Amino acid sequence: MVKVHVDRDKRSFAEQRKELVSHIESKFDKKGQLVPVNTSTNVANDTRRSEHDWLAEQNIWRDNLHGWVSRVQQDFEEDLKRMQSHFFDLKPMEMWGFQPGGGSSFFDHARRRMAQMHEDMMNHFRSMDLDWMPSGFPGFDDIDIYKDAFQVGEDGKMHFQASFDVSKFRPEDVEVRQEGRELYVQAKSQEKTKDSFRSREFCRAILLPNSVDVSQFKCSLSKDGILTCDAPVVRSDYNTITFDSDRSVNIKPKSLPYYSERQGHRKDKEEAEDSLREYVIETRNGRQRMHLEVPIDPIYSAEDITVKLENGRLKVSGRVDKYKSRWGHKNSGDDYFCRTFQIPRSIDAMSLEAEMRDSKLIIEADL
Repeated sequence: MVKVHVDRDKRSFAEQRKELVSHIESKFDKKGQLVPVNTSTNVANDTRRSEHDWLAEQNIWRDNLHGWVSRVQQDFEEDLKRMQSHFFDLKPMEMWGFQPGGGSSFFDHARRRMAQMHEDMMNHFRSMDLDWMPSGFPGFDDIDIYKDAFQVGEDGKMHFQASFDVSKFRPEDVEVRQEGRELYVQAKSQEKTKDSFRSREFCRAILLPNSVDVSQFKCSLSKDGILTCDAPVVRSDYNTITFDSDRSVNIKPKSLPYYSERQGHRKDKEEAEDSLREYVIETRNGRQRMHLEVPIDPIYSAEDITVKLENGRLKVSGRVDKYKSRWGHKNSGDDYFCRTFQIPRSIDAMSLEAEMRDSKLIIEADL
């Protein structure tokens, strides 16, 4: 288990957020075009040039990123409140069944518990028990545990960012450790009076998604007591990532050649809630992976479809406006559908991939 160094930052969490958005904004001019990077040779400029060259190749993601910056700046206070509402807090160690002085360290105890919980979770996923989740276990008791955990980083790429409110603890009493896909935050609280002394320990554990590059974790502690653990995610195709109005991450399907000769037909608005047990779990390269196939009416193309995780479910929606048609005629009104699917709660949002194949949407993601 590796101890992760925590940098102390003189800025508040809000100041950190504002400077991050300003840094990304500086990559663009007023027209939304990338600002050229000068050719001087130093380490900092090499990094900026590398980021610039990468963004220059991501034509769709580049436009989405510029739009993200504009929306965050327009409603910065609301964006900040949304992030603050999803800070993790630390739980008393008693919830782990850990008693100090028992002959082993807390982290050894937590690691064994985490391994057992992960094995149990995978067994239940394989048995398609959608409603089961470990109870009384810090880190698994939130339905939306990864909500807002995937954020844009300073390099213009997606990062996993877990923020913890440790403002009640002294900075020197906060410790972060990481092993494989497991992240632990531990803190001590001491209360002294004239006649007594009380010491308690708190912790939080998170099972990290497969897409997180765990070798590059960095942690910083703001002056107002917010601990942020950050690591880049591994994703090859950024041009399929979009953001909705509240800056949540959506995935657009890739479009494969369309082979069907069927003609599309207009449908009235269709909404279907909680389609059950329509996915399968496959094992690929040692990883558990969800596979889901959704029939799509031929009037919808890949660009009309959006896939996102919302409130612990997978949401697939599509819209074709009345001025657009794949079939050469105008629609009399908007065509719209929305379906939601119960899925395992540990789905990795950054591993979501979707493809349109002959009026069928194929969705896959790591558990």
